[in-house]
Amino acid sequence: MSSGRARTFLDPTEDTGAALLARGLEGPVVMLDLLRIREVAGYGAHPALAPASPISGRAAYDRYIEHTLPFLRESGGDLVYPSAPAGSPREPF
Repeated sequence: MSSGRARTFLDPTEDTGAALLARGLEGPVVMLDLLRIREVAGYGAHPALAPASPISGRAAYDRYIEHTLPFLRESGGDLVYPSAPAGSPREPF
């Protein structure tokens, strides 16, 4: 990549969501999250969510999925491609 800081995330807003819906696209939507899992989860941006003891990034992601998945399924969505660390088998959620 060229010099300078690369943008490594998308920042969706209410306006960009409305613009996507306004396109009138039909059919299923698949969202792909490319994640970099930390060895120890960081809660600096949201300290109120931090567990009492430090946990791994994988454990934090699992907590997020366990909390979010019921809402996703209730809205008609599902987890299609669950992630697993390279070289380790993973049970589906």
